[in-house]
Parts: sequence; C-alpha cells; structure tokens
Amino acid sequence: HTTRTRLVCFFKTHKRCNIHTLFTQHMPTAHSECTRLATHFIRTHLMNKNLASWAACMQTRLQFLNFQEHKTLCMARAVSRVHEWHLCVPPPVEYIYVILHCHMLCVYVGRTVSALIQRLRKHFTTAIAHAEDSRFHEQLRCTDLADWLIVPLEIVWSSWEAAIAERYWWDKFRRWVLNDMPPGIPHDGTKMSKLVPQRAVQAIRSLTTARATSDFPRIAALRKEIGSISIELQLPLLIPAVIRVPYMTGDQKLCISKVVNSMVRKVKCTAWERQALRGRIRIVRTVPHTVRRCFETESNKCEKSTDRPICYCSPQYRSSWERGGPVTVRDGHYCLLPVSISFNDTRLGSKDPLPMDGSSCRADAVTDLENLARLLNVPMPNISKLLPPSVFQTSRGMLSYVQSVAQDLSQFAIIRIVDKSPGSMWGFCRAWVWDQTTAFLHAEKYSISTESRSDLLQGLLDLVQSKGWVASDKARLALLYLIGKGKSLSLKHITWRPICAQSAPVIPRWRLRLAARAFTCFLKFLSSHITGSFLHQSIQDVGRWMLNLDTWQCTVIGEADCKDQFNRILPSDVLRHFHEATEWLRSECRWRAPQMFWSLHKYDKTLDRAGKAAAFNFDVISHQELTELLQFCLQNDSFCVAAGSCWSRAFALPMGGPFSAQAADLHSLWCFHLRKQQFYSLGKLSFNDAGYPLWVNSRGRVISLAQFRDNILVASKGPGSSWAMVDVCNILQRAWSLRVLCPCISDSVDTCQLTCMSGQLHAVGVAMERRDGYGEVYVHPSALTPDWGLKQGAPLQSPWAVNETSLANLFTGVLMNCRVFLKSWAEYLLSAAAWLQISLLCHHQRAMTVRACQKSLHRLLSYTPHNAGLSQRWITYISHDMPCSKTTVRSKLGQWLRVHATWDDNRYASWHIPHSGPHTDWCGDWSTCSGATMSPQSGGGGRGPV
Repeated sequence: HTTRTRLVCFFKTHKRCNIHTLFTQHMPTAHSECTRLATHFIRTHLMNKNLASWAACMQTRLQFLNFQEHKTLCMARAVSRVHEWHLCVPPPVEYIYVILHCHMLCVYVGRTVSALIQRLRKHFTTAIAHAEDSRFHEQLRCTDLADWLIVPLEIVWSSWEAAIAERYWWDKFRRWVLNDMPPGIPHDGTKMSKLVPQRAVQAIRSLTTARATSDFPRIAALRKEIGSISIELQLPLLIPAVIRVPYMTGDQKLCISKVVNSMVRKVKCTAWERQALRGRIRIVRTVPHTVRRCFETESNKCEKSTDRPICYCSPQYRSSWERGGPVTVRDGHYCLLPVSISFNDTRLGSKDPLPMDGSSCRADAVTDLENLARLLNVPMPNISKLLPPSVFQTSRGMLSYVQSVAQDLSQFAIIRIVDKSPGSMWGFCRAWVWDQTTAFLHAEKYSISTESRSDLLQGLLDLVQSKGWVASDKARLALLYLIGKGKSLSLKHITWRPICAQSAPVIPRWRLRLAARAFTCFLKFLSSHITGSFLHQSIQDVGRWMLNLDTWQCTVIGEADCKDQFNRILPSDVLRHFHEATEWLRSECRWRAPQMFWSLHKYDKTLDRAGKAAAFNFDVISHQELTELLQFCLQNDSFCVAAGSCWSRAFALPMGGPFSAQAADLHSLWCFHLRKQQFYSLGKLSFNDAGYPLWVNSRGRVISLAQFRDNILVASKGPGSSWAMVDVCNILQRAWSLRVLCPCISDSVDTCQLTCMSGQLHAVGVAMERRDGYGEVYVHPSALTPDWGLKQGAPLQSPWAVNETSLANLFTGVLMNCRVFLKSWAEYLLSAAAWLQISLLCHHQRAMTVRACQKSLHRLLSYTPHNAGLSQRWITYISHDMPCSKTTVRSKLGQWLRVHATWDDNRYASWHIPHSGPHTDWCGDWSTCSGATMSPQSGGGGRGPV
C-alpha cells in the first residue's frame, strides 16, 4: 500500500514540523535517544495548534518501537505505516501509555484513543486551568514541563482489552515504584493524600515477600493485619481487594460491578481517590470443580487404601463399566480407552468446568462484598435489589451427575488423565493397577518400609525440627501412581508413566522453592565457568541456541534422550559432585569469604546472583543451608505411598523431589568437566560469535550440542553428519555413565539406523525444518500429529464452556511462551495457524475462534517489527480452508505471501519503505527464503541473513 507519491505528499504537508529532517538526520538512533528526541520535539511544539498530523505520525512511530528486542530501530521505520494507519482508514484502537517524572518516582498510567502528544497536551492544559482536582495534575502544575516523559506501552483493539492492559501495566509500574515509595499508591499514579504509617508499610512489604514465596498461611495473617490497619486509620484498600465468584457469567459480573460501584460512591473522598479505589477492586471468575478433578479426587482416595482391591472384570459387571464409555480388554482386564461421559447429550471433556448451584455462587459473592464494605467503611447496599437471585439460576445437575459417576466407577476402576494428552482420561481395573504398580516398584528396586506412615512422618518432622528449620503442620508423604502413555493405543500392551505427587512436603513448599532456585543459580554460575558447557537451564536458552544455528548454516539436527537418569544417579555421587564443584568455584573465582550466599530476587528470576544482596527485595540463602537441604531431600526424604505400603530407595534420586532435576543436571555438567578430554574425539573445540561451543574435526564436520533436562539436541553440518548422533551418544554414555539413546533405537532395534539426523525436528514444543543451511521454526502443539491431526481427544475445553476471552488468553499464553523460537513473519503466521487448527478440530465456533486468534496474534506481534494488520488478514484468509493438513496450510501461506508481502529476489518483508538503492534492515523486516521453507513460487518464508 505504500507509494512514493503519498510519502512525498506526506513530507510536504508536514514541512513546517521539520519531520523530514527529524527522520533523516538522526538515523539510525537507539531507543533511548529516539525517546529523548521525541520528547524534546513535544516540548518545543507543544502549544502549536497544527500538531494533529505530527501527533499521529509520532504516535505511530513510538507504537511500533519494540522496547525489548529491537531497541536499535530508527524512527524512519514508521514512515511506511503512517499512511496505512492514519492517512487511510484509522483503526478503532486505544493506546496504553505511561507518564513519568525524570527525577521523582511519579507514575501515571492511562489509556486514550487520541494521539499521545494530544493527550499529554490535554493533561497540561487541564492542570494549568485547575480543571481537575487530582494529585497528578497538582504535580504537573508545580514541576517543570521538561522533567516529564510520555512513553507508549501497548496498542489494543477493544475497550475490555484496554482495561485489562491498563491494569496490567499499572500493577507492573506499581511494583517498581513500591521499592522506594510507601505502598497504597492510588490509580492515577503519584502519591497518597495521607501518609501510610510505617507498620503498614512493613506489613505490605512482608505480604509481598510472602506472595513471592507462596507462604499461604502468612499471606492470610498479613491480609487480616493490613485490613485491621486500614479500618483503624480509615485508609481504604491498602492492598487490592478481590471478589471471587464461581462460574461467573457476564450478567452476574455486571450486577456485581454495580454493587461495587455503589459502595465506592459512598466513600467520602475526592473523585480521583474514588477512581483509585475502583481500580484496586477486581472481580474474578473461579472454577472450583472440573471433570478431571472429580475423578482424580476419588482415585487418590482409592490409591491410599491399604488392602488389595477386588477385580471386577467379569461380564456381570460390564454394564457398570460401560457407564464410563466403551469397554476394552487388555491383559485380561477391563479398560476404558478413553472415558466418555455425556450429560444431556453433551459430551464432557476432562477440562470442562462443572457449575455449582447458583445460590452457592451468590452466597460466595455476598460474603466477599460484605468484606469489601467493611474495608471501605461503608454500609452494605441493598443486595436483594442489586444482586437479584434470578440472575444466579445455574443448576448443579451436571456436577452431581459427574460426582455420582466418579464415585460409582471408583469402586472398581482407577481413572486418570493420559500422559502428554491431558484432554483425555483412561480407566483401568483397580486390582490390575495395584499389581502393575507393585511390579514397577520392585523393578525400580524400591524397598518396602517396615514402619508405619505416621512413624515415618513423625521421624522426618523431628529431623527437620532438630536442624532448626520450619516444619509443615499438615505434612503428608508423597503419593506415587501410574498413568497410561498415549502411544499405548498403537501397541499391544499398556505402557506406564510414574507420577510422584507431593501435595504437602515436610518442609514448607515456599522454602523448598527458594532452595531450588538457589540450586539453579549455582548451576548457572558453574556452567558459565566451565569451558564448552552445553547445559541450558530454560526453554528460552534452547530457543536462542536454535536461532543461532543459521549463523553457521547447520544442515541436519536430531534429538537424543538420556534414559533412567533418576534410577542410575546415586545421591551420594550428587553430594560429592556438589562439594567438588563448590571447592572448584572457590579456587576459580578466588573467593576468600568463609561462607557463600545466593541472592534470589522476589520478582525477577533473571536477577538471581551469587553473593549477599543488601536490598529488601532479595531473599538470601546460605550455601551451607542449601547443602543441608539438598542432603535431606536426597537421602532422608525419599519415602512415598503406593499400592497400600510405604516405599523408599536411598540409592537413587527421589522421583518428584524439589532438587531431582537440578541434581541430574549437576551430574551431567560436572562429569563433562571431569571427562572433557573424551569430547576431543568429536573434533577441536571452538566457539561461534554467540559463544556456543562447536566441535570441528579434520574433515570439516561441525557439531553443536544443547542439553535441556534429559533431552540432548545435536546439530551438525559437513561430511559425516549422519554419524554425528552415534558419536555423540557413545561419548555421552562414557562420560555420564548413563544410557543415551537416539530415536532409532527401540525395544526391537538396538542399533542406530542413521535416520535420526535429518532436516526435521519436533522437540520442546516446536517444529524445525532445515535445508540449505537455513531453517524454519513454528510452534507445534503436542496435541497435533506431524500432519496436523489430533493425536488423542480434544485438548481444549468443550465449545459450550469456552468464550472468546478465554480462547484469546490461551492463544496469547502459548504463543508468547514460544516467542523466543520465532523470528520471521512466516513463522509467526504458521504458529498462529497451528492453534487455529486445534480449536477448529475441537469444534469451536469459527467466527469466535478467528477473532480470538486475531487478538492473540496482534498482542504477540506487538513485540516484533512485523505488520500486525496484514497478519490478522492472514488468519481470516486461512480460516475458510481449515481444518486442513499442514501441507495445505504451507501452500496457502506461500500463495498469500506472494501477493501481500514485499519481495526482493528470495527475500520478503511484511512492510517496506520505498527508497533508492539496495534494501537494508532499515527499510523493512527482511527474511530470507530457502528450499526448506517457502519460495516465491512454492510458498513459504524462512529466515536468514540479509
């Protein structure tokens, strides 16, 4: 849509604002310099009456600045969108912005449909004219104009989304300001009209600490204390209030909002303080009961019984089994594969919510509203009129029916979800599961404890108290049970996945979480000092490694699996490695302090570091305490309950323990450090520009490794790349003393078939396809087959239980989690189409699904330089042909990109600034096509260097 004629007319129209000079003389410039430049221009031309066009241009540029990853983009990149967003048809959008003071901690977060410069000018004129009695405007009147800065945060497409985004950004800035300002900041941003006493400040900061550590008993006590302080000093809502309503509908939320608004209007305060109070009250929908939760509650009760159950797999009980669905016979026992339950001709999924009685929901809402009235110190309004019982008319018929079915089936069957397919549930004979669990525990060399459960638990509590630690008063032993694997349907027998659930550990969970974060921080610090380490602690690190494969033109990639880590690693070896690594770090870093500490940030895990932090927003744990907790969890707290008995194994890592995963990572990392010379058979160790290790042999073969938990990713290029997986597995087996197997090896095949290294990979929730040295990555949901069909049952909630908001939130969450793997425009479009495929296969309404996908894609692309408007048009275009195969989607994507993208040979961009000369990064978001992705003729888009 961009033409040179329109741009020339645009520059001529805005000549008096000197936009051409602004865009050309200051290019390129960093984000901070760009913001300062824009702010200076705003101050200089603030009172100019002909600023509307310039305001639109400036707002467009600032909106499309990426504040996280693309900080070096210049202001000229906005020119291509100016005509599209403002000179053509303006979209119905709202902007979320923040106004900051450069020297004081004053924050104002707001939303507007106008351009930001117009909104800022309105704030100043309102403050000068004394048109609004607000603390924020008082600060504007008494401070210098040059000290204020306005920054855009987000662009939204509807009023409800704007309210959510505004609340999100306000909470985010409030947490930042709270570090240096008294809590209880009103919604409009600067400071309170009444000073908060020091004891209230201390209580709120303690509450923040308790929330960060999930110390729920202390959270309840502190909330009660803060509530009493609020009533005593008549300072309403020092902390946000939450009204929780089970299975709340839209009409119910409207009625509750009217009650809340009537309460806020009765508070004796100024208008801006009422607005601040209303912004601190949230109305939340809860889901106490689901189909899965009802069945698992009954199954857990059966797992804890001490007597072997009776087998009811006989024809006389078959009719009772068929109440849960079609019956299948495996190994002479009845099975439900899957469990199928219907209510009023509506099939229920495992994730579907089960509504409660409407009177119970109304009673919960009234209780929270009475508590809110007490905190606001206002009388309770007429509930019978504002909250009529006729609005709460839901029936608990569905809940009662599912609970009755669960109780009946639990007498002879254990019903749980399927491994890697939580949307389905399987049922097995209780006696058969009992025998299978006992056989599994004996095979894993568990030993039965002769002591009773109460004696074992009391012994652990006494040991914890003797060490001076806080013990949980509701502690229970872990429960170990088996769930079926989804691949069992294609086999002749059922394969099992053991699960060890620790609902109430002996040591409070918040304390164990802090210690686990300290252990992870120790591993990161150790890995950064070991040359050639390929251990990654997070999915984001693996994503960066995969993005870096294009820089050295990797051709093939594969995945290996480390088998039986927890069974083959001894706790004594882990403790020895932990001590040796600690002493090595002392000598390597020349630490002379007698004690080591680990500082854990309360809000941001990336700020965790070695050393003792003095700031109050850090939790500090000593290395000595970490060592003692590690020893206790690996050697002492290794008991679990299964098949009616207490089991333990002190010679292997406990399953489901708080330090089990980190202990396995420590074993692999330290063994690599001790036996690093064995990796020389792969080639000479070198590093690329990003710092990732590469092993290059004399024939020119390059190998790069990435380990995440028990998964090892192997990337290679050059002669002999097909043997790279074999060489890596052999070396890792010798170095780690563990079984490392490639995908070619199975129960019937014991040698590698040299097919595991290829141009395709499905791992860690994404799919990669490589050819000609470049690759394409897209989000591949685990519920889809390689050709985009459903593996098991529906992974989403049933259509009757889903609305547009919940679908949009789901799509946004899963796409944002995998955003680190994506770069090119085609990868984002293909990832969104994959989740659109899942929702349509689950029979959701097409129109609602398309709108939800468009909203989530727009939120996702706000962090990238890609064109959001065209991306939403792609969702509308492909939705007419879906559900379909992945091949069809890729072909359609190639045809669509050929028409709507800007092409330059085998490169494409979602937008482009017309100019003379060759294309560069400054004129568009260029991505390179290769044979592995989509070419202008065959369709598709990949990434590569410009």
